[in-house]
Amino acid sequence: MQEEINKKGLGIDNIPDFFPDNIDNSEIKIFRDENCLIKCNTNFKDLSSSDYDNLYYFNETFDMDLYNPPKSKLILKDCRKSSHPFGTLYNDINFLISASSLNQIFSLEPVSWLTEWYINAPKYFYNRWTSRSLEFTYKRNRHDLGNKKSFNKELIFKTEPKEIVGPDYIFVEFKNEKENDVKFIIHHVPDFYHPKWSPKLGIEYRTEWNIPNKDDREKISEMISFLFGRQLIYLGQTKFDELGEPVQESLVTPEIDYEINLRNISHRPSLNPIKYIFPKSNSRALNTIETHLNQLIPVYFEKRDELHFDEVFRRYWLSMSLPSYARLVILAGGLELLSGCWHKSNESKSHGKFLPKNEFRKLFKDELDAIQKKLDKLKCEAEDCDDFDKNKERIYQKVFELNDMGTKASITNFFREINLNIGKIEEKAIECRNEPAHGNILNVNEFEKLKRYEEAYRSLFNRAILKLLDYNGNYIDYYNQLHTSRNINEPIKDNY
Repeated sequence: MQEEINKKGLGIDNIPDFFPDNIDNSEIKIFRDENCLIKCNTNFKDLSSSDYDNLYYFNETFDMDLYNPPKSKLILKDCRKSSHPFGTLYNDINFLISASSLNQIFSLEPVSWLTEWYINAPKYFYNRWTSRSLEFTYKRNRHDLGNKKSFNKELIFKTEPKEIVGPDYIFVEFKNEKENDVKFIIHHVPDFYHPKWSPKLGIEYRTEWNIPNKDDREKISEMISFLFGRQLIYLGQTKFDELGEPVQESLVTPEIDYEINLRNISHRPSLNPIKYIFPKSNSRALNTIETHLNQLIPVYFEKRDELHFDEVFRRYWLSMSLPSYARLVILAGGLELLSGCWHKSNESKSHGKFLPKNEFRKLFKDELDAIQKKLDKLKCEAEDCDDFDKNKERIYQKVFELNDMGTKASITNFFREINLNIGKIEEKAIECRNEPAHGNILNVNEFEKLKRYEEAYRSLFNRAILKLLDYNGNYIDYYNQLHTSRNINEPIKDNY
């Protein structure tokens, strides 16, 4: 991960049509802004009025191929004007561009490993230890002391090697659904890399371990985020050769709403669903996050697409970036989506119906036939009858919907089918979601109640996910002030 994207003196291979003709005299700089968005700033000299108008009124997306002498090539994708050109009229004009991605090729050497970079990482979940030896060399050269060579002579100093030892990585190893070995390393990224306001991590995949495809790597990052209790925000990837030199780099603008403050998110505590033991020496504890990653990721691979876990987690993480009164509604939407996907899956016994579909038809055959006959006899007496037949069909289909479980019944049945016991606090949290969801006006006391039940709902959400992943250990009860660790089959409680 580069300390920052800060590239100057770039040239353009494919010049966009709306750029001025004297582009060769411009200065081009690529950087990330304070929210990690990729930006390209171009400074134009001596523009004509028509060139200025072209920049001012252009509003389409475009790509830019750049080169960084002497050898690397850069490609900016999905560029869009970030602001109107500003500066002295027609001279010394700054033109700011936003880009979705930046791809850079350094060499054609074979790739030895690939590392994906993320911000909003945790600080303390690593259980394997690394030793580093730091040794600094610096030069001293004093000036303004005349011709006295003894003072002017450049001196070289070396510090004593300093060894740093501590836990900073996790090694994950499991077999996927095709019985292929999957191995990777999750490692801490030092704080001096950009951005300094957020903890960072890298996920390292090596060619000798068979690098997973993009979709599988995305699944892996989703599960790591859940077990870390915070959404890993992807910034890009770097491919390295066997000597550790970068071969290719692909950087992206974070796929997160620009109105969400990344700094605020990165400073929030982790809400990990499971309590982990952190090693105090160079011996690994058993109940670490590594243990659970090895166990749960293979199950996640099997169930993720059918249960749409990716969409469920979008709502889960969105809830954390909203005001407290809105979090419960979005959390409930995620759990309702999960319940709906479960009832559509082959694992559900009821499929969200009170009675099996065929049994319902057989039991109410006479009533259904009678309703159908009455609808057939019904004639349109209005002037506009275009939708009349469609509306009769809708009425008939509404009768069948009587057999469909409503939201509350569906959620309750979902918990029953996955064998998840819920208590009175969880039931109150589910009911509490209704007030803000239906637009009712809330007083101050109700806002405080919402905040408490949001913690219960999030714990319930975590339990449901863990249960679907065949987890049988303990979870963290965030409703309890002590954040007690309880068995997955034990409901949330108000006391210790």
